[in-house]
Amino acid sequence: MNASRPVSEILDSELVSLAYTSDVPDPDPKQFELAKKAIFARALLIKQEIDPSKANSEDSEGFYRICREIVDSHLESRKSYFGPSQCEPLPDVEELTKDNRDIFLVIKFMDEAPHIKATIQSLLNQKDINHRRIVIVAADNMSKDGSSEIVKELIRENSTEIKMFYIQQETPGGGSTARYGVDRCLATIAEMCETDGDYSRLQRARIAVSDGDTVYHPKLVADSAQTLDRYQEVDGVMPFLLYKITACHRFFKRYVARRPAQLNSFIDNNKEKIVVSPYSLANAEDLRRFPRAARRVLSEAGQPGVMLGVDLNNDSLFVPFVASIDSGLRFGVAEDEKGNRAYVFEDRTITLEQAAVSGDETALISLENNVINKDEKWKWHALIGHDLFLTWSFQKMGLSEELILPDTSDALKIFRAWSFAVGGQHQLSRPNMERVTGTDYQSGRVIQSFGGQTVLGSSKAYTETEVDRLAKMIRNFANDQSVFYGHTRSRGLERASGLYLHMTSIQDQVEAEVRDYGDSFFEQIAFPERIIFPFRWMLQNFIGYYARANASDRETVANKSFKVIFDDSTWTSIQLLIVTNDELLKLNQLPFEKFRERCEELSEDILIMFWKPMMEFYTRTLTSYFNDHHLEAHLYDWLLTGLTTCRNALSENRPDIDPNEVWASPEFVIDHERGQVLNIKEVMREQ
Repeated sequence: MNASRPVSEILDSELVSLAYTSDVPDPDPKQFELAKKAIFARALLIKQEIDPSKANSEDSEGFYRICREIVDSHLESRKSYFGPSQCEPLPDVEELTKDNRDIFLVIKFMDEAPHIKATIQSLLNQKDINHRRIVIVAADNMSKDGSSEIVKELIRENSTEIKMFYIQQETPGGGSTARYGVDRCLATIAEMCETDGDYSRLQRARIAVSDGDTVYHPKLVADSAQTLDRYQEVDGVMPFLLYKITACHRFFKRYVARRPAQLNSFIDNNKEKIVVSPYSLANAEDLRRFPRAARRVLSEAGQPGVMLGVDLNNDSLFVPFVASIDSGLRFGVAEDEKGNRAYVFEDRTITLEQAAVSGDETALISLENNVINKDEKWKWHALIGHDLFLTWSFQKMGLSEELILPDTSDALKIFRAWSFAVGGQHQLSRPNMERVTGTDYQSGRVIQSFGGQTVLGSSKAYTETEVDRLAKMIRNFANDQSVFYGHTRSRGLERASGLYLHMTSIQDQVEAEVRDYGDSFFEQIAFPERIIFPFRWMLQNFIGYYARANASDRETVANKSFKVIFDDSTWTSIQLLIVTNDELLKLNQLPFEKFRERCEELSEDILIMFWKPMMEFYTRTLTSYFNDHHLEAHLYDWLLTGLTTCRNALSENRPDIDPNEVWASPEFVIDHERGQVLNIKEVMREQ
């Protein structure tokens, strides 16, 4: 839709509007003209069956010249505005060129000591991808909590073929740090091209951005790489994003957290009892080797422990207990040939040292161990059921990731080098907000604005982000503040834009408060409000793709979307009442932003009129998830009763509020220079 728009119209659009109010050069019309030419030139190469990522044809040279001009212009503009030091190439360019490194992963972080190690470990343990392709750039934004030392130690201890760099950004703000990391990677890629003369690298190389509190499925980098390697017309991949399901269990009163550093301290005097595992223990995928039903507490030669059944081949691994945690729960330790540890507990929980908060197994084990109280049912749906539903509806129920046009957040979104250079990344601001959330979304919007394609990654290779923002949103709801980033009832850009403040320092305090909220709050407010997000997101995208499809292809789109959710009768009613032929005709006459906004309005109309069928799909999806994972019905049926009659939050308006107000209370101690909340002085009111 945007490839044919005049540049003047693009520059006036909402997709690039935040650049004009931010501390960054205004969007350059020439860059967008060049980007449109690059899209056209690349499409022509693909039509001629010429691979634009390989310098094997003179026909490609024109495309590479355009890409080179885009990257060079971007770097010159950034050097002029921010200073040359902000765009210096990384060290060892000749070595990077010789290794043909083409995947650059920028991790921006500030004071992420509780999380940064898990983030980096999840990237060092990526599978099915040549590690010699990968460069990790850890970009530190003035950390003061020991994060810097953690990262430097991981770099020293790195035994993989992944290349790692540590850099420091002194300008405050996560967006400024991401900009610094991305621009140094772009400068590096440009110099690599100068070194060997291969400018196809500008199409082939790609740059991703991650926060310092996010963990990644072990096949995520491979999945994104395969998409960009296979589909040369795609400019960006956004991984399938959910919250850390294991971390979400901290909100439940009977849950016991198991942190590797603490567990290691319990076994200092019993290291000789650590069992050698012939099986890898590096990531959550490795846990699948040990089925839950085949974990048995028993004694072997008078030594109590847990016998782990292995796969379906009748092998087993006995892990004797070597210590107990403070609650008295016993555990043993297994270690693979690379030194990766697994802590095996008598309640059959397995915690991996390299992936302590990754994967969804905790959701199943916690139900088998009666960790979730009956009076935490709606809390479970608001914090755990929501994300299980979201992933499983795509993994197994039949919804298609191909029908989603994703936002692109700093959860390892990944873009081709030349397309990232059209707008780059930077700290967003508005006249009333010094630092705006959505910095990460803006780069994807810019790519979409000139016709670049961004696609959603596989739901089977997902991203898990930290739960701090989720906890704050729930706290906001409890305080009659309907704000996640922006107001939850706002449209598109406004909903994604709010005042950004780093909140790792107060995360424990917020979690403790949310942990004590009664279940009626989650039933009446938190779950109904939160479940709107995935429902609306799905339907908005499905309506958009259905509208844009040729009439002959619409049935195919419906079979991968609406007809997975609704029965034939309900889908027919939706077509007659909401997604009518007249409405589809009107939709296709709208510009991109208005098109997306109208699709969202129509999705809400569907939710208001057909709430019960949506909740039936939610219930059906969770039932399928539990059955597929062999969870006995009596352990979960109580969770799924009464869901179809839960409150439809869209039937009521929420109080209007300026997003700034959620941080305006005097209870918050804020370091405004660094953009960080340091403390909560007192609880606002009892819940």
